[in-house]
Amino acid sequence: FAVGLFALQFGAALEAAVTIERLEARNRELEVIHEIATAGPNQSAESLAQTLLKTLCRVTASDVGLIYRYDVERKELSLLGMNGLDALEPDWVRFAVPDWILALTSPMSFATDGLPADNERVRKLGFAHVAVAPLVVEERPVGMLALGRRRDETYAEAELRVLERLGAQAAAFLERARLYEEASRRVAQLSLLYDLAHTGATTRELQPLVDRLLSRMGETFPADIASLHFLFGQQFNLSGWKRRDGDTTRVPTAAVLPLNTDSVLGQAALTRKLVARNTADFPEYTRRNALVQGFTQLMSAPLEAGGKLLGCLSVARQGGDFSAAEQALLESVAAQVSVLVEQARLYDAL
Repeated sequence: FAVGLFALQFGAALEAAVTIERLEARNRELEVIHEIATAGPNQSAESLAQTLLKTLCRVTASDVGLIYRYDVERKELSLLGMNGLDALEPDWVRFAVPDWILALTSPMSFATDGLPADNERVRKLGFAHVAVAPLVVEERPVGMLALGRRRDETYAEAELRVLERLGAQAAAFLERARLYEEASRRVAQLSLLYDLAHTGATTRELQPLVDRLLSRMGETFPADIASLHFLFGQQFNLSGWKRRDGDTTRVPTAAVLPLNTDSVLGQAALTRKLVARNTADFPEYTRRNALVQGFTQLMSAPLEAGGKLLGCLSVARQGGDFSAAEQALLESVAAQVSVLVEQARLYDAL
């Protein structure tokens, strides 16, 4: 009788402990949902991602958690946050979205050997099982959540439901953050164009105009380097430049460059069209300069006034390709700068 009573008491205590553990896990989940749902536009997406991943890893007993943003234009996933790893190989930080991930409609658990693709890459991270959840807003992908376990234990249905619930909140936040960033970027772009017009109307001196323009361009695109070259005969002279990090000791290009196709700005000048290139198709001089300066993307737009080629306006950065919207903005800025430069030169000639 005593043994039976002890077994009943032990069973009740065990059930109570499990219930308490579930309630605590649910409470942590609700806290994260509340934090994401009430996050303001200025709250860092990275900090929220970290909070989300820590909770997910704890609730699902995962070793590693990763969250990615989806770049619609480039059809790539880019890492927003991770938990449980100190670093990742570059091919895990940004990569083209596999078709099998785009095809997911709900969270799924996979043994590493059973993944539709990338088995070897995942195995190198030491995972035996992974859970993957698409982050979707109105049937449009905005990101991906992934969890990993090194032990041989598949993810249970209840754990996948937790991943789904938190994933839905994460997707909504990523979409809000995207819209806010897009609106902020548009305001910055319009502000740049207005600032150019105002500066041109209040000063006829060329150098203040150049300095103001280049200072604003690094913030607006964003770009690591902004530079302006004027054309004199068959060569470019570096007229001004700014680095986003404020370093004034590292000149971004040679002071004088020939007008030829060995550089991106030479190609833009000769074709009279904006030219955007990355490391895969840099011309010879740009390729060598990129290795020294550390950029992977460069675009240049020609400056023209009255059918006359004045020079080129260029921006460079390390990271993703310049989008179509960024290319259109550079063309607009170059057109406005061309007019202002020509006005300043005519004023100087009087």
